[in-house]
Amino acid sequence: MLGVGPMIRQPLRGYNHNVRHLDMVFHIQTEDSGLKAPHIFTHCFHQGTIVATKKVDYAVDATEEAVRGLMQHQHRELMRELKHGAFDEKIRRYFGAAAGGAAAPTDDAAATAAVAAVKRAAYDAQLAAAQDLDDALEAELVPDEVPAAPAAAPGGAPDWPPPG
Repeated sequence: MLGVGPMIRQPLRGYNHNVRHLDMVFHIQTEDSGLKAPHIFTHCFHQGTIVATKKVDYAVDATEEAVRGLMQHQHRELMRELKHGAFDEKIRRYFGAAAGGAAAPTDDAAATAAVAAVKRAAYDAQLAAAQDLDDALEAELVPDEVPAAPAAAPGGAPDWPPPG
C-alpha cells in the first residue's frame, strides 16, 4: 500500500568550517544522522585525524527547526572550544612540534625551516580556499543581529515569503 506509514525525513544538510588554530588548519564538521538514528555528530579533524567529537541525541518527533538549532549550537560550541584551547594538550600530544609552530629538534636547521615553510604554505592554501565559504557560513550561523519576525498580513497570517 502506497502512502501508509510515517514520513521519514532525510538527514539535514550539515555544516563545515576550516579553522586556523596553533598554526594548523582544523576542519569542523557537523552532521545529522536522520530519524532512523536521531543524533547529531560534530567532529574536529586535522589531516584526517579526529581531534574531538561531540554527539547529541534528539527526539524522533523534533521539528527540523529544532534539529537545525541543535546542529548550529553544537557546531559553534566545538569551534569555540577549539579556539579557546580546550584540545591544545591533546593536539600537541598527537601532532608534536607541528602544533603551535614549535621547531622540531634537528641538526639541520635549514631543512627544518624548509619543511616548516612547505607546511605553512599548504595550510595557508587550505585556509585561503575555504575562507570565503567560512565567512558566508559564519554570517549565516552567527548573525550580528537577530532577524525580525515576518510582518503579519491582513487576516493575521505572516507575509510569506518575506519581502526582499
